[in-house]
Amino acid sequence: MEYVNYITYCGNSVTIFNEMISNFERSIPFKSEKMKKKLLLVISIACISCHPQWILAQAPDLGTASSFAVFTSTGAFGNTGVTVIYGDIGNNGSFITGFPPGTVTGSIHSVDAVSAGAASDLSNAYAFLSGLECGASEDVTMGNNQVITPGVYCLGDASTITGDLILDGLGNPNAVFVFQVNGTLTTGKFSNVALINLTSQDHVFWQVNGAVSLGDSSAFRGSILANGAVTLLEGAALAGRALSLSGAVALNTNTITITGNVIPLPIELLSFTGKCDQQGVILTWSTASESNNDHFSIERSTDAANWIVAGSVKGAGNSNTLRNYSLTDMDPCNSISYYRLQQTDLDGKFKYSRVISIANCLEALIELAIYPSPGSGVFNLSFKGDRDKVESITIYNTSGQKVYYSSKYQSVIDLSGKEGGTYFLHFQSASKTIVQKIMIKK
Repeated sequence: MEYVNYITYCGNSVTIFNEMISNFERSIPFKSEKMKKKLLLVISIACISCHPQWILAQAPDLGTASSFAVFTSTGAFGNTGVTVIYGDIGNNGSFITGFPPGTVTGSIHSVDAVSAGAASDLSNAYAFLSGLECGASEDVTMGNNQVITPGVYCLGDASTITGDLILDGLGNPNAVFVFQVNGTLTTGKFSNVALINLTSQDHVFWQVNGAVSLGDSSAFRGSILANGAVTLLEGAALAGRALSLSGAVALNTNTITITGNVIPLPIELLSFTGKCDQQGVILTWSTASESNNDHFSIERSTDAANWIVAGSVKGAGNSNTLRNYSLTDMDPCNSISYYRLQQTDLDGKFKYSRVISIANCLEALIELAIYPSPGSGVFNLSFKGDRDKVESITIYNTSGQKVYYSSKYQSVIDLSGKEGGTYFLHFQSASKTIVQKIMIKK
């Protein structure tokens, strides 16, 4: 019978389930309404058995607190640096300081009727989340490319997030994630809570029975309802809300947005990672979708403050399919290398990813690398050693004629004006001479 196929499809998503029920009601030619309802009940139980978290993961009603990007019912509220907040901010216990230099696109409420109402609604929402039944227990150490599907998760003690934590909505835009943390919640430096497969930040809730601290340059998503202080360290970004029932709020050069004020990103970035290998640092990233995306640039830094471009890769323009990219940096830093991904639109506007760090890769590098070869004439040079002790770089053609000379180390050698063919590079340091062949292809 036709309903057997419906049961087979059960489990794909809540949306399919709802459509299934509607179609079933229209298509089953039973004369008995009672029999039809019984059969619908059987199908419903079968589907809920496949996904028990559907009945567990329920979104709370934030009430008037929903308009606040940052709020505390009591405690100090201070900001340092050029924090930008899209949404309201409020304090029902004291004043708010640090705006300016911080900026707010919404309203500021300090000990007024609006803040009093928000404090009451926040308390109710926190109690609602506390009362939800746990669907599963989660380890207190999360992240490192961990993927979590919708549901209510209990974390029984102080918890941390490092690396990437990926929340997969399974194609359902109404999927709800609730994390009940019985203790503090801390995210690591450069950590990232990523949302994929239609997960909405409006449906992600972190009910924390303690203080919350978001690490430097981290990216966090969802609404935080904390029974303690909330601290966003320098450069941390929050797509969601930071709401505290009883604690101070401390901000430092952050970006905080609630859904109604968020400008859609031109790309949906799923991952951005790097690793050492024999040729340098391999940077890889993937996108789930792209809109008017012109190109990506990899930027490198020794201190996560001053940046140079290590290379660029052409974007897909417009895409709704998974795309993977990579770029190898042949010239990493002597110690820790910091990297970030710059995405540039067709109109020249650009945005940055989170920052990642790669440990010293020079130990894994070959002694001297020249790339690309064959190339059009512009070559990159990477040397594993003391560059201050490089005495000369000389390039000869096959006839033995000198076509290039430098008395010091150069990371880029331009031979674009030379004819195509084979050339020989003589690299002279204080201790040795290295000869390598390079080719120009015209």
